[in-house]
Amino acid sequence: MRAITTLLLLGLSLGLASCSNPEAPAWLETYQETGELSGEAESEADASAPGEDAEADTSVEAPDIEAPDVEPPPLDTSADAGPECGEVEIPCNGVDDDCDPMTHDEACEQPGDVTQYATCVEGACTILSCAEGTQNQDQMAWVDDAEHCEVTCVEADVTCDGVDEDCDGLADSDALCPDQGPESISKCYASCMAEPCPPGSFDIDGDASNGCEYACTKSAEDDLSCDGVDDDCDSITDENYASEPCDEDGDSCASGWTMCVSPDIVCLNDDGEEKVCNGHDDDCDGVTDECAQPSDPASYATCVEGACSEESCAEGTQSQDAEGQNGCEVSCDASLSDDTCDGVDQDCDGETDEDVSPEPTSCGQGACANVGTRVCINGVLEDSCVTLSPISELDATCDAVDDDCDGETDEEVPTLSCGKGICTQTDITGCIDGIPQACDPDAGKTFELCDDLDNDCDGQVDEDFKAGGEVAAISMALDGSELALGELCGQGQCAGGVVLCTEDGLGLECGSEGAATEDLCDGFDNDCNGQTDEDYPIKGDGCDGDDAD
Repeated sequence: MRAITTLLLLGLSLGLASCSNPEAPAWLETYQETGELSGEAESEADASAPGEDAEADTSVEAPDIEAPDVEPPPLDTSADAGPECGEVEIPCNGVDDDCDPMTHDEACEQPGDVTQYATCVEGACTILSCAEGTQNQDQMAWVDDAEHCEVTCVEADVTCDGVDEDCDGLADSDALCPDQGPESISKCYASCMAEPCPPGSFDIDGDASNGCEYACTKSAEDDLSCDGVDDDCDSITDENYASEPCDEDGDSCASGWTMCVSPDIVCLNDDGEEKVCNGHDDDCDGVTDECAQPSDPASYATCVEGACSEESCAEGTQSQDAEGQNGCEVSCDASLSDDTCDGVDQDCDGETDEDVSPEPTSCGQGACANVGTRVCINGVLEDSCVTLSPISELDATCDAVDDDCDGETDEEVPTLSCGKGICTQTDITGCIDGIPQACDPDAGKTFELCDDLDNDCDGQVDEDFKAGGEVAAISMALDGSELALGELCGQGQCAGGVVLCTEDGLGLECGSEGAATEDLCDGFDNDCNGQTDEDYPIKGDGCDGDDAD
């Protein structure tokens, strides 16, 4: 029964403690402080506990919590078993009642005053004061932890971290969070967070307290147009409009400059005269705000607050150009030689580029080649060499001169061709090193042969072996007739031949005369001489066979 009472007391103690019930009975307060019950208190507690047949008090409804489907671990009933674990920690009893991995006796209720903390002292919860300049803001103080008052107060909050560093009782300000741009609000919730602005609204002033205060519909990233509309929703209208030259007076010098006077574009200062210190090239000479420069290089004129002002150069410097915007641009050094052609008097002796020496130069090639001199004039190297004009557009003259100045010599002199037959020559170079070349039409010429070639280079092939030719006239067939190249030849059994060249090419022969044989008495012209059986003595008598008689 005592164990049951104890468990009921633990539950009731937790319930009353969590509800901060000011009417808790004295026996419960004693139990919460000491963890023990006197006999009288136990009887009173038993009387307070509901019996088996008692109806439950419905004034407090237990929460509907579904028990997890886990079997409880078996109880250790051995002699070495430690104390049974409870659901709550009983403060200052030296026992880890709830068996959690935290330190023992962490259950002292904290006072609620950040300048104090509660912890166990001699077995009882005791309220102590924090050291000066510290606070117990997390309202936790463990007996094993020396950091009871965890915050050391400083002059001001500097970090959004949920800690009141300056100990003024106020939460971290949203102002501690950097502005993330107009499309969100920076808020501090123990750490900085960017809350997006609702569509069509922007945080322009960076003040989170008034939210996204600027209503606008964003249509572009930059406000380039002059239309009186805040296109990029930055609370400024037409600020990115780019000024352009304009020529309102029609003098062909766009000396004016457009300006956006929302929503209109106007042309200003278009009179063709330079307006110094307005940031524009009004006279169209390529120079902006050209204040008249003093003659003394130890000073210069430049724009100061919208007007030309003469300023002095620092010692050892000079202003030598006609522009005042760059100040005294030259650092003088008397030891330097002024041998650079740059229009700068490096040694500041009053002479410019006086040590630059003239240099001989050349230009062009071929017939266009010329010579000159390079000199320094007003800070610029100028070459007097001028390339000559070409002699002709084509280099067709064999003279070793590049007449058309293209880097090649006589390249367009035509090639040569000559000769006939075996003497024919083509693509002979017409010019070598300026010397005209010749073509020999008889190069390779010989006497005419019968070989289907023009050996004597007269344009005719084998003409001496054809009808009427010198060789044909002295060439005879077996029958005594003249032979002419290509004509028919042969009689008797050699008939039907064609006249051919001999193998050495020097004469002619009848191609069929190889068929000639010894004459027989057979009524045929066997030896192809145009006669039949002419070798037999008895003429008119018939032969008795193909023998000698």
